[in-house]
Amino acid sequence: MIHAMTSAKKLTVDDLFARGEDIREELIHGEIVPKAFSGAVHQSHEGALRVWAGRRFDRTPGGRWPGGWWIFSEIHTVYDTHQVFCHDIAG
Repeated sequence: MIHAMTSAKKLTVDDLFARGEDIREELIHGEIVPKAFSGAVHQSHEGALRVWAGRRFDRTPGGRWPGGWWIFSEIHTVYDTHQVFCHDIAG
C-alpha cells in the first residue's frame, strides 16, 4: 500500500515572533532555524561597521553626508510570510 507523503506545515512570521522578542532564530523557507552566536572578532568587526555606517548615513538628511538611514545590528527583517532573516547589520 502506498501512503501519501505530507510535507510539514510551513511556519510563518507570526509563529517566529510568537516565540518572543529577543530570539536568536530566523525563518527560512517556513522553518525556524537557530542563528549561531558570533565570536569576539566577528562582533568587533560588526561594531566597527555599525559605527562607520552610522556616522555617514544615520543622520538628518541635507548635510555633508547622505542621511535619513537607520542603521541596526542583529535586526530581524521580514521578506515574506515564510522568510525572516536576522542580519548582522542592516540599514
